[in-house]
Amino acid sequence: MNQVQQFVYKELEQRVAFFGLQVVSTAQRLHTIADHLRQDQLAQGAANLVDRGAESVEDIGHYLESATVDSLASKAESFGRGRPLTFVTIAFALGVAGSRILKAAAARRYGVSEAQGEPVALRTSV
Repeated sequence: MNQVQQFVYKELEQRVAFFGLQVVSTAQRLHTIADHLRQDQLAQGAANLVDRGAESVEDIGHYLESATVDSLASKAESFGRGRPLTFVTIAFALGVAGSRILKAAAARRYGVSEAQGEPVALRTSV
């Protein structure tokens, strides 16, 4: 591996580990929500459901904290080979969502009005 590849690899691993920490933190918040729901007798079922979901989210977070880029790539490749249509659908949905996020961020950064499609500073009338 050359220096650029090593840098990218290391950066990806750090970001995945950081994302794992954020996921675990979210799971802890979900456990707190479940605890609050338990205080209401009518929400016991919802509390148990939120708790089970939080445990799953926490497991994913811990996996991401310790995962390597190679192991993630291998899992994605195995999933794609086993379920190609699902993989393509998920990839397409993530691509569309990513493009919308980038478009919204660019619009905010450059002051582009989505209705007008031009920078705010260049409009002659409001």
